[in-house]
Amino acid sequence: MRVKQGVLAVVLGLWAVGAMAQQYVPKTPQGLERVESYYVVNGQNTSLKAVSFKKPVADSMVLHGEYVQYYPNEQLKLRGFFDYGFVQDTVKEYHPNGKLLRLQVFEKGVPNGLLRVYSDK
Repeated sequence: MRVKQGVLAVVLGLWAVGAMAQQYVPKTPQGLERVESYYVVNGQNTSLKAVSFKKPVADSMVLHGEYVQYYPNEQLKLRGFFDYGFVQDTVKEYHPNGKLLRLQVFEKGVPNGLLRVYSDK
């Protein structure tokens, strides 16, 4: 099963409804393109929503490297990693108060082990 952009968020039920703008930043020394997504309010970019990295593979771009998502108040919402389009290693999602909400380990896009869910208290 190949996990592509957006599937990590769908797996964990994370995509927020609302407008979003993306900005591509020059390539890193490793040849990765950094993509920054912003929340949009009244047509203006307000706060950083997500940071991801994409790598060219054949005729397309796939997520590769760290993926970070933020709440509108810029509090960390999610941190995970992609390996050539596959969700890989530990994915952590956080409550709006900054406490750990969920923790899941992935191997080549497939959940590996228990999904751990934590209270915000």
